[in-house]
Amino acid sequence: ATNKAFSGRIDPGFTSKVTSIMINPFVKFHGLEVFATYEMSSGNASLSNTLDSTDRSFSQLAASVVYRFLKDEQVYVGARYNTVSGRLYGYDDTAGDITVNRMQIAAGWFPTENLLLKLEYVNEDYLDFKTDDSRNGLNFKGVMVEASVGF
Repeated sequence: ATNKAFSGRIDPGFTSKVTSIMINPFVKFHGLEVFATYEMSSGNASLSNTLDSTDRSFSQLAASVVYRFLKDEQVYVGARYNTVSGRLYGYDDTAGDITVNRMQIAAGWFPTENLLLKLEYVNEDYLDFKTDDSRNGLNFKGVMVEASVGF
């Protein structure tokens, strides 16, 4: 059996050369918050000029909107969309770029300053992976109920 603990994580495999640019704007107006991420990365996994010395690239775009209300903004509703695409290590030009899309809708409540109760719906799709890749056609849909305590 093989370990699949991190199979959903997208690692572009840039080990010897990486160039990355990331922009993270954040705006808050009263209870409305908007946060975004735009990231472009390129690089390769070459330790010499013979193994994967061709630069590959990845891009990520994420946006979330949260509205906080009630006393001390202790309740919120929000939505988030995230997409990442690029050429994975070991994928040649004929394989093309992979894409992962994720959409989340959530509601949360802070009954105390350091306790969060959260209900969230998630839909995540793995697209354009090679047919022999375990992530090919993978989809996750579900509801999560979470609680966290922070200090």
